[in-house]
Amino acid sequence: MPTYREASRKLQSLRSMRRVTRTMKMVSAGHLRRAQAALVRADRVFDDLRAMAAEIGPVAGLPCTLTRPGEAGGNALLLVVSANRGLCGGFNNNVVRAAGAWIEAGRGRWRNIRASFIGKKAHAAMRGRVEIRRLHEDVAARPEFADALRIGLELCALFQAGMYSEIHIVYTRFRSAMACEAVVERLLPADPAALGGGPVAEARGARPLLEPDPPTLAERLMAKAVHLTIYRALCHSHASECGSRMVAMDGATTNIDKLTTRTTLMRNTARQAAITRELVEIVAGAETLKGSG
Repeated sequence: MPTYREASRKLQSLRSMRRVTRTMKMVSAGHLRRAQAALVRADRVFDDLRAMAAEIGPVAGLPCTLTRPGEAGGNALLLVVSANRGLCGGFNNNVVRAAGAWIEAGRGRWRNIRASFIGKKAHAAMRGRVEIRRLHEDVAARPEFADALRIGLELCALFQAGMYSEIHIVYTRFRSAMACEAVVERLLPADPAALGGGPVAEARGARPLLEPDPPTLAERLMAKAVHLTIYRALCHSHASECGSRMVAMDGATTNIDKLTTRTTLMRNTARQAAITRELVEIVAGAETLKGSG
């Protein structure tokens, strides 16, 4: 059992730690609200893009360079979205586990598998398990469409140049602060069905006038869909990170409270034992003096 002084020092340390975890929980809750608002806006923009594709009819289903299948058995690229920091429960581990499972499953299918990373945690965990193409260190902690656009343009250029047969993205899909799921989705070749392309019914009424020409318009629509998919993945990942950190810090605060209660009881017990020992010594000393007198 610790002494009274040791228990007091531990209580002081626990109180300081509780202030940190409680503050991190409150900050994460604020970030989560902003991340959810950004995710709603991203979904709304993607819905608008789908609605526009539906209005112009079968143009969204026209073949383009971003929808053509790549070379069978060629190279594959995986874009891994994780966090730059820890203290968010199993958020980063789940992404690394999903990415590792996809890579192992594709060893016999692809000639070579490379990975690009958004977030330092997954990059550090997978450094020796896969060939690394790039770490996007300059991506802001808060998702911005400019970052998704830059990454999307780079990936589209790599795919159109034939360097990769398929490009996939792994991220954490946000459902709630308590429920997040690491998923792997194919980015390229793009799926026209994501925009309602393919066998689309004829537009109602007069056919719309299209500018530029339909093939160019289909190319731009699919490129915009790829960029928005990356941005939505960043928004999902950021919201999941904030939710996981909020839950983790809430659990840490609860555990600290339990430990504080237990340590307080131990300190009180140690204090009572010390008082009892001093009383016994005083009584024993008094009896000794009485006997010698």
